Amino acid sequence: MGKLVWVFGGVFGGVGIALLAAGIVALHSTREFREGALSAPGTVVDFDSAKPVVEFVDQDGATHRIVGSVSSNPPAFDLGERVTVRYRPGEPAQARIDSFLESGFLPILLGGMGTVFSSIGAGFLIWEVRKRRQGAWLQQFGLRVQAKYTGVRLDTSVRVNGRNPWRLTAQWQNPATGLVHSFESEVLLFDPSDYVRRDTVEVWVDTNDPSRHHLDTTFLPKHAGA
Repeated sequence: MGKLVWVFGGVFGGVGIALLAAGIVALHSTREFREGALSAPGTVVDFDSAKPVVEFVDQDGATHRIVGSVSSNPPAFDLGERVTVRYRPGEPAQARIDSFLESGFLPILLGGMGTVFSSIGAGFLIWEVRKRRQGAWLQQFGLRVQAKYTGVRLDTSVRVNGRNPWRLTAQWQNPATGLVHSFESEVLLFDPSDYVRRDTVEVWVDTNDPSRHHLDTTFLPKHAGA
């Protein structure tokens, strides 16, 4: 399972970083364009696949038509609406409508998606690192006990590759308190029922907080997808 977590985290993180980079490039391109651009009044004269078609006159008196870069339903502009157009001298065909939707939407969209994907990827990786650190701490400082093996549970709250994983379950009665504690293993990508030929399993327990525990599953065979 740990390998899959690293793969998922790496994929989401990589996509997120790529989207953030694309958003930064788009923002830089927009700022660079605006710095050297002239402005002119324009009019929405038509729509092309829900994108506004704007007509404007440049500084030389020539009339041009441009098509907006963003389509929306309903349209973001009304037919006949007056808008501001920005264009670089000598490049009127590359003019852009001066509006948030046309200039700022793409960088924000890419940046927002990049943040979401990066956060998901980081969440996967942080969770895996914390889980490994906890397991290492428990094996060094936790109480090692022989817990009674009680069976296998299908974890319907989690899906991995479209399937629900399994967990080993066990119970242990603390001789110092008389309390019975239930333990579960990490998720397993296969049903281990046929491979558990024992009555007890090893568990490392934080005696101050038994919910922090690590049930050893290294005696199980390795799964091909692990």
